[in-house]
Amino acid sequence: MAEQYQIAGPVTIQYGGNTVGETDGQVRISVTMVEPGTEVTSAAAGGMPVDEIQHDSFALVRIVFSKRDRVIINNMRARLKAATTLAAEGEAQIPGLLRRADGVADRTLVLTGTKFTAANGMPQFTCLDAIADAQADIEESEIGGNEASRLAITMKAFSKLDSSVMKVYTTANISAA
Repeated sequence: MAEQYQIAGPVTIQYGGNTVGETDGQVRISVTMVEPGTEVTSAAAGGMPVDEIQHDSFALVRIVFSKRDRVIINNMRARLKAATTLAAEGEAQIPGLLRRADGVADRTLVLTGTKFTAANGMPQFTCLDAIADAQADIEESEIGGNEASRLAITMKAFSKLDSSVMKVYTTANISAA
Protein backbone atom coordinates (compact mmCIF):
# COMPACT_ATOMS: atom_id res chain seq x y z
CA MET A 1 0.00 0.00 0.00
CA ALA A 2 1.34 3.44 -0.87
CA GLU A 3 -0.01 6.94 -0.57
CA GLN A 4 1.46 10.00 -2.19
CA TYR A 5 1.61 13.69 -1.27
CA GLN A 6 2.56 16.51 -3.62
CA ILE A 7 4.28 19.63 -2.28
CA ALA A 8 3.59 22.51 -4.62
CA GLY A 9 5.23 25.89 -4.98
CA PRO A 10 8.81 26.94 -4.34
CA VAL A 11 10.37 24.85 -1.57
CA THR A 12 13.61 25.28 0.37
CA ILE A 13 15.39 21.98 1.06
CA GLN A 14 17.62 21.42 4.10
CA TYR A 15 19.63 18.29 4.82
CA GLY A 16 21.62 17.65 7.96
CA GLY A 17 20.99 21.23 9.12
CA ASN A 18 22.41 22.78 5.91
CA THR A 19 20.44 24.43 3.12
CA VAL A 20 20.91 22.17 0.09
CA GLY A 21 18.92 24.12 -2.47
CA GLU A 22 15.51 25.15 -3.71
CA THR A 23 12.83 24.14 -6.15
CA ASP A 24 11.29 26.73 -8.44
CA GLY A 25 7.68 25.61 -8.16
CA GLN A 26 7.61 24.28 -11.74
CA VAL A 27 8.02 20.66 -10.59
CA ARG A 28 6.32 19.37 -7.47
CA ILE A 29 8.10 17.40 -4.79
CA SER A 30 6.45 14.03 -4.26
CA VAL A 31 6.45 12.15 -0.97
CA THR A 32 5.30 8.54 -1.39
CA MET A 33 4.59 6.64 1.81
CA VAL A 34 5.29 2.91 1.41
CA GLU A 35 4.03 0.32 3.90
CA PRO A 36 5.44 -3.03 2.74
CA GLY A 37 4.28 -6.39 3.93
CA THR A 38 4.69 -10.09 3.23
CA GLU A 39 1.64 -12.29 2.73
CA VAL A 40 1.24 -15.38 4.90
CA THR A 41 -0.43 -18.21 3.01
CA SER A 42 -2.11 -21.31 4.35
CA ALA A 43 -2.52 -24.75 2.83
CA ALA A 44 -5.89 -24.95 4.61
CA ALA A 45 -7.01 -21.92 2.61
CA GLY A 46 -5.84 -23.43 -0.68
CA GLY A 47 -2.60 -21.44 -0.71
CA MET A 48 -4.45 -18.14 -0.43
CA PRO A 49 -3.18 -15.36 1.86
CA VAL A 50 -4.67 -15.54 5.36
CA ASP A 51 -2.55 -12.86 7.05
CA GLU A 52 0.22 -10.39 6.42
CA ILE A 53 3.47 -9.52 8.20
CA GLN A 54 4.00 -5.77 8.32
CA HIS A 55 7.52 -4.44 7.64
CA ASP A 56 9.02 -1.07 8.55
CA SER A 57 7.36 1.78 6.67
CA PHE A 58 9.39 4.25 4.64
CA ALA A 59 8.84 7.17 2.30
CA LEU A 60 10.33 7.94 -1.10
CA VAL A 61 10.90 11.67 -1.55
CA ARG A 62 11.58 12.85 -5.12
CA ILE A 63 13.06 16.34 -5.40
CA VAL A 64 13.96 18.29 -8.54
CA PHE A 65 16.33 21.13 -7.62
CA SER A 66 16.47 24.38 -9.55
CA LYS A 67 19.28 25.75 -7.32
CA ARG A 68 21.59 23.61 -5.20
CA ASP A 69 24.89 23.44 -3.33
CA ARG A 70 27.05 20.75 -4.98
CA VAL A 71 29.14 20.10 -1.82
CA ILE A 72 26.06 19.26 0.25
CA ILE A 73 24.59 17.18 -2.61
CA ASN A 74 27.83 15.15 -2.66
CA ASN A 75 27.53 14.64 1.09
CA MET A 76 23.99 13.31 0.55
CA ARG A 77 25.30 10.92 -2.11
CA ALA A 78 28.06 9.78 0.22
CA ARG A 79 25.45 8.31 2.57
CA LEU A 80 25.16 5.47 0.05
CA LYS A 81 28.76 4.55 0.81
CA ALA A 82 28.67 4.79 4.61
CA ALA A 83 31.15 7.64 4.27
CA THR A 84 31.05 11.22 5.48
CA THR A 85 32.10 12.81 2.18
CA LEU A 86 32.24 11.83 -1.46
CA ALA A 87 35.93 12.04 -2.38
CA ALA A 88 35.54 11.94 -6.15
CA GLU A 89 32.59 11.70 -8.49
CA GLY A 90 32.17 8.25 -9.94
CA GLU A 91 33.92 6.61 -6.99
CA ALA A 92 32.80 3.00 -6.42
CA GLN A 93 31.12 1.89 -3.22
CA ILE A 94 33.08 -0.13 -0.69
CA PRO A 95 31.43 -3.57 -0.35
CA GLY A 96 30.38 -4.73 3.09
CA LEU A 97 29.80 -1.35 4.76
CA LEU A 98 26.50 -0.71 6.51
CA ARG A 99 24.72 2.36 5.19
CA ARG A 100 22.93 3.63 8.30
CA ALA A 101 25.03 2.18 11.11
CA ASP A 102 27.35 5.13 11.75
CA GLY A 103 24.66 6.82 13.87
CA VAL A 104 26.66 10.06 13.85
CA ALA A 105 25.49 11.84 10.73
CA ASP A 106 22.41 14.06 10.84
CA ARG A 107 20.24 12.76 8.01
CA THR A 108 17.21 14.98 8.65
CA LEU A 109 15.55 16.24 5.44
CA VAL A 110 13.39 19.36 5.86
CA LEU A 111 11.14 20.66 3.06
CA THR A 112 9.85 24.18 3.74
CA GLY A 113 7.46 26.01 1.44
CA THR A 114 8.63 29.52 0.66
CA LYS A 115 5.26 30.88 -0.47
CA PHE A 116 2.54 31.05 2.12
CA THR A 117 -1.19 30.75 1.67
CA ALA A 118 -3.28 33.38 3.40
CA ALA A 119 -5.48 30.86 5.21
CA ASN A 120 -3.22 28.42 7.03
CA GLY A 121 0.38 28.75 5.95
CA MET A 122 2.34 26.04 4.22
CA PRO A 123 3.13 22.62 5.67
CA GLN A 124 6.74 21.86 6.51
CA PHE A 125 7.75 18.22 6.01
CA THR A 126 10.55 16.85 8.19
CA CYS A 127 11.88 13.40 7.26
CA LEU A 128 13.71 12.11 10.30
CA ASP A 129 16.25 9.74 8.68
CA ALA A 130 16.74 10.18 4.91
CA ILE A 131 19.46 8.88 2.63
CA ALA A 132 19.85 8.76 -1.13
CA ASP A 133 18.12 5.59 -2.25
CA ALA A 134 20.48 2.92 -3.59
CA GLN A 135 17.93 1.81 -6.19
CA ALA A 136 17.13 5.32 -7.44
CA ASP A 137 18.81 7.37 -10.09
CA ILE A 138 20.43 10.70 -9.39
CA GLU A 139 19.69 12.56 -12.59
CA GLU A 140 21.55 15.73 -13.49
CA SER A 141 20.92 17.82 -16.57
CA GLU A 142 23.26 20.67 -17.40
CA ILE A 143 21.26 22.39 -20.10
CA GLY A 144 22.53 25.57 -21.68
CA GLY A 145 20.63 28.46 -23.21
CA ASN A 146 17.47 29.68 -21.53
CA GLU A 147 16.87 26.44 -19.64
CA ALA A 148 18.36 26.19 -16.15
CA SER A 149 20.27 23.07 -15.14
CA ARG A 150 18.37 20.69 -12.87
CA LEU A 151 19.20 17.87 -10.52
CA ALA A 152 16.66 15.22 -9.56
CA ILE A 153 17.30 13.00 -6.56
CA THR A 154 15.18 10.42 -4.78
CA MET A 155 15.67 10.12 -1.04
CA LYS A 156 14.48 7.20 1.08
CA ALA A 157 13.21 8.29 4.49
CA PHE A 158 13.20 5.60 7.20
CA SER A 159 11.23 5.58 10.43
CA LYS A 160 12.90 6.88 13.56
CA LEU A 161 11.86 7.27 17.18
CA ASP A 162 10.29 10.70 17.73
CA SER A 163 8.62 11.48 21.07
CA SER A 164 8.37 7.75 21.89
CA VAL A 165 6.61 7.00 18.56
CA MET A 166 8.19 5.59 15.39
CA LYS A 167 7.63 8.14 12.60
CA VAL A 168 8.82 8.38 9.01
CA TYR A 169 8.13 12.12 8.79
CA THR A 170 6.39 14.90 10.65
CA THR A 171 4.48 17.91 9.34
CA ALA A 172 3.86 21.30 10.84
CA ASN A 173 2.03 24.32 9.45
CA ILE A 174 4.16 27.43 9.27
CA SER A 175 2.82 30.90 8.67
CA ALA A 176 4.21 34.10 7.28
CA ALA A 177 5.97 36.30 9.82
